[in-house]
Amino acid sequence: MNRKHSIRSRLSVQSVRTTYHDILPFLRWFEFSKERNLSDLTPEALDQYADLIADSKVSYNPKRRQLLAVSRVWLLSPFLPAHYRLVSPPWERLGNLEDIVGASDWTAENKTEPIHPATMSPLLIWCQRLVNDLSTDVIEASSVRDKMKSSIPKEQPSNGLEIINSYIRELQLTGQKLPATIVRNRRQGRSTAVAAEYLSATLGVPQFALKGIHHKYEVSNEASAPLPYKPMGTIDGKPWTDSIDYYEATRLKRLVLTACLVVVCYLSGMRGEEVRALKRGCCTEITDDDGSTSFRIEGQTFKSATNEHGNLIPGGKTREVPWTVIGPVAHAIHIAERLHGQELLFPQSEFNVISRPSATRGTSVSNQSAKANVGWLIDWCNEQAERLEREHEIIPEDPAGLVVLRRFRRTLAWFIYRLPGGRVALGIQYGHLHSYTTDGYGSRVSAGLRDLFPMEEALSVSDGLARAVDAADNGSHVSGPAAERYKRAVEEYRDVYSGKVMNAKQAASLMRNPALRIYDNGPQILACCYDPAKALCHPDRKVNKAVGQSPDPTACDSRCANIARTDEHIERIQQLIDESKREAESEAVPLPLRERSKQRVSLLEALVQAHDETGVEL
Repeated sequence: MNRKHSIRSRLSVQSVRTTYHDILPFLRWFEFSKERNLSDLTPEALDQYADLIADSKVSYNPKRRQLLAVSRVWLLSPFLPAHYRLVSPPWERLGNLEDIVGASDWTAENKTEPIHPATMSPLLIWCQRLVNDLSTDVIEASSVRDKMKSSIPKEQPSNGLEIINSYIRELQLTGQKLPATIVRNRRQGRSTAVAAEYLSATLGVPQFALKGIHHKYEVSNEASAPLPYKPMGTIDGKPWTDSIDYYEATRLKRLVLTACLVVVCYLSGMRGEEVRALKRGCCTEITDDDGSTSFRIEGQTFKSATNEHGNLIPGGKTREVPWTVIGPVAHAIHIAERLHGQELLFPQSEFNVISRPSATRGTSVSNQSAKANVGWLIDWCNEQAERLEREHEIIPEDPAGLVVLRRFRRTLAWFIYRLPGGRVALGIQYGHLHSYTTDGYGSRVSAGLRDLFPMEEALSVSDGLARAVDAADNGSHVSGPAAERYKRAVEEYRDVYSGKVMNAKQAASLMRNPALRIYDNGPQILACCYDPAKALCHPDRKVNKAVGQSPDPTACDSRCANIARTDEHIERIQQLIDESKREAESEAVPLPLRERSKQRVSLLEALVQAHDETGVEL
């Protein structure tokens, strides 16, 4: 029998665990039945069990899994003793579980919440700053610390006691205290202790020689173990720190590696598990025929990694088409490679807070560890923002909760649709990424970035119509061939959607309504009341085009019957007229460009005049 890949011949460890929990209700039900063997169960008895599952107070997915768990037992019947062999469950003959457990609550909308822009923007600023401006200091300071640590002798030199006493006398003369480090204890909280390892490396004596030194002389009440390295990094031209603490160097290295992880996850659009599996040397620079450069990443893909039998390959498989990424991603990968010498780009041992690095060597950073480190990164950035009096760069708490790796990919889709000319930006800055990562992701369009877009497109349209409702309440006007359609759309949106929080079902309803497909084309300064039958941006347009199609903002035609302009558009056009007039009158502008500016002024003034003469009130 041919089955979908959802029932595979070999299960992953997680699927085995899930299947065990899904089969338990059936085993408990069978325990209290009259039959002694599974082979004694009749189709009618299994029908009763299906009814029991259908009436249970769980959602569609658990119900479906619980019935499929029984189907697995049936599928294994040829390999089981006779008394364990089940008859074919009734739902297998029906072929549609919805007839038994009800309609699915699944929607195409990706339910992962995007990171709020108020959180994502300063987070990206700080991560780029750490990677671009501060990473060299951290790498150099870590190197200095490692050399100091490796120089600590194991045996007491002949003049060791003299060195220690001489050091203490110098502290007494200068009024300084013993260097200290911050100790974090669950019971006592934060406290200070003598920086023994730092002192050993500085004085050239073993740590045991310093035992009891804190009883002989006073210890500083704050961290004071600066490395002999002068930081060179700056923030807006000002030094970011005067020194780097001996004990802070390792934590800063982990901080920069976490920033690299964020940059790669967010700006590449790769899935979290794909980023975590990247290896040293994965990114290469490619020179195109026109002399321009791009960067490509070779790595593993997991979602579509199946063998000829449809079974998942646990370790994933090499992606046939490399990811193409922008410069900041390539630079973040380069910095990550400089931070450690392991094969994996983001190894768990480099993100450990408590456990020994050797215990996790050879494994990639876990989602849990990545989440904890991103949280620590945000806390550190906020501390620095306050210390450096950069309150405008404080990273606020995200309304949807903790920042985890899977949310970066979701957030990328959010920004693509909300930036002016978002799809144009995707085509230019992420041009290769659109063809490779969106359409070819795992050899399936539905497995790529495009599956994240529908809700964002709906929310973008909704935001535009919400602004139009506000403008209409303030007496705004609209003009153009599609003015009446724009007005009707605003009225319908006000009656149906205004003031409501849009869910996935409402978003789908909005995008199915051809009357509400209003797109704001920022570069062309107009609103597109999109009707595929009238659209000049699609030369192959047909009357029966699917409503799912969107306009092409890069091919907007001024003759199109879908155009409408509001007072807001006219204000922006007036600003362009003023700029063009200044260029036309400037002696510094070449004559051909001045003539072009004059022509532009004429065309734009005609639009303003038409709006004043034909505009109708919203």
